[in-house]
Amino acid sequence: MMRRPWTTDCCRTLLLGALLWGILAGCSTSPPPRLYTLSPMESMTSGQEGASPSIFPSGEITLGIGPVRIPEYLDRKQVVSRSTENRIDISEFDLWGGTLRDEITRVLTENIGSMLPSAKVYGFPWLTGGRMDYRIPVNVLQFDGSFAGQVILRAQWTLQSGDGKRLFLAGNSHIVEPLHGAGYSALVAAHNRALACLSQEIVSGVASLPPATDP
Repeated sequence: MMRRPWTTDCCRTLLLGALLWGILAGCSTSPPPRLYTLSPMESMTSGQEGASPSIFPSGEITLGIGPVRIPEYLDRKQVVSRSTENRIDISEFDLWGGTLRDEITRVLTENIGSMLPSAKVYGFPWLTGGRMDYRIPVNVLQFDGSFAGQVILRAQWTLQSGDGKRLFLAGNSHIVEPLHGAGYSALVAAHNRALACLSQEIVSGVASLPPATDP
């Protein structure tokens, strides 16, 4: 019985297998992720609009920002956007450089610290080594945006005594910030501006307090 030599059919089979392998290998290659961080507003001094110079004449105070709580749908590495009122989209390749909760805490701390030069402002967890004069927990209810228009930030925050036993003020912020441009960079920039507005509302609440006095 004669064996069939390697012919065109065999070569065709090998070629098709190689092409299929190449296609599968190409499909498994993904673009690198794009990482984003939230940024604080430009540093302010007491001579600039929006700053609050020496609203505590009795001396320097310590102010703790946090803890910050965010809804479960935002508690992820991926940047979340909203395509309709009831639908959110999660990007596979556009990610936060850190956790969104920590990003919000860091930016609020830096923003409020720049607007309150007469205070020492710390982000949660506080590593002051001593007592805190005031603390400001923040509960974020919504913080997302649509590429078609705007970012919405809804947050509840309270101004409490350092030990958390006294409530001085309760704030409910609803901030709408339009996008200036297209894509994720514009979306993140609008997030930054919304946080700046929230920071200003919190500082206005702090400034409404009577001067801190020694116990």
